[in-house]
Amino acid sequence: LASIVIAQTSLMRLYLEADAKRWLAALFWAALGAGLMIKGPIILIVVGATVAALVAWDRKFAWLARLRPLWGPLLMLAIALPWYIAIGLVSDGAFYDRAIGQSMMDKVANSQQGHSGPPGYHLALVMAMFWPGSLLLARAVGTVWRRRGEPAVRFLICWIAPTWIIFEIVATKLPHYVLPTYAALACLCALALYEPTPAKTSAGRVVFVVWSLLWLAATLAVAAIGPAAFREFEGRVPAQIATLSVLTMLASAAALWFFWRRDSTKTLAALGAAGLLGWVNIFGLSAPALDQFWMSPRIGAAVRAARPCEDSALVTVPYSEPSLVFLYGRERVVLAKSGEDAARAFAETPACAVALVGAVERDAFLKRAADLGLSPMSVGEIAGRNYSNGDELALTLYRNQTGRHGGQ
Repeated sequence: LASIVIAQTSLMRLYLEADAKRWLAALFWAALGAGLMIKGPIILIVVGATVAALVAWDRKFAWLARLRPLWGPLLMLAIALPWYIAIGLVSDGAFYDRAIGQSMMDKVANSQQGHSGPPGYHLALVMAMFWPGSLLLARAVGTVWRRRGEPAVRFLICWIAPTWIIFEIVATKLPHYVLPTYAALACLCALALYEPTPAKTSAGRVVFVVWSLLWLAATLAVAAIGPAAFREFEGRVPAQIATLSVLTMLASAAALWFFWRRDSTKTLAALGAAGLLGWVNIFGLSAPALDQFWMSPRIGAAVRAARPCEDSALVTVPYSEPSLVFLYGRERVVLAKSGEDAARAFAETPACAVALVGAVERDAFLKRAADLGLSPMSVGEIAGRNYSNGDELALTLYRNQTGRHGGQ
């Protein structure tokens, strides 16, 4: 997100300023290089769609010369290419097959891990995902329409619209996919908030009333998610979380009051307070305390307590979150594809290996392990919910009964 915002801000100035300095072009291409290294071609999708939309709208190409196309791409490649060469060599090309062939391209045509949704998915969620700034979106639409001829507004439209459409079409959908457009949305909302408000029509008042009610519903959901999650998974609601939820609602009510009274600065201050309270409550207090969702730290601790060797390999199926790999060690985690596959990997170092097996794969794992002459014994149970897809998991930790001195 940071690299995209830097690239787009540089691009905006290059588009708007006929005498733009060379360092802006250098910053633009450097941000592209960093973005390519961090997240692959996503930054090219956003920036490329913006440039294409601007050219189509203006029917002018001359300003593209300010991007310094002769040396700019070389700067981008100088930043990103060494990493891509290194990862290709280290993985023997497997990185490209998995990251591009299996992950990125498959997401375009097919929904991965159940993350699907119809066109309009991101639009339907924008009230909650852009909260609390979503209060200003209805006014921003009118402002954008009236001022669409201004070059800066036109740039922001071209930043948002094509990228948004692309992610609405892609089969795999997650709420954060349109996050690269939020900086532009925020700019347009700020413009609308401080624009002299035109005389309101009856239809406009109805729109604002309906939008305000929808925003209040989203606010209630944001304020309630922390206490509701604790009640569901822990059977209690801590006092500090309940207090922050109430304060979030009060700050939101104040923001709505000031918004209707057209006090822009107080509206902005109240929205900032509501956002700070709401997100601290969710991400600072509630989410970290819900142990049910954070399985990797508990798995890592259980494996270290039960492993027969200091360097025991961990064979795991179906749980394969990257956090587990980072916490236990990249060289010591084996991601199995099935129960049988897990048993075969377990059999490679039966005196030291530990296996983490899900309930669905358990029978196949035990049967195949017995066929290989192994006697896995349960040394722990870890239950919880996979935060990435919401699946409830019951995992069993095994090691071979023959311990360090046996095995086949």
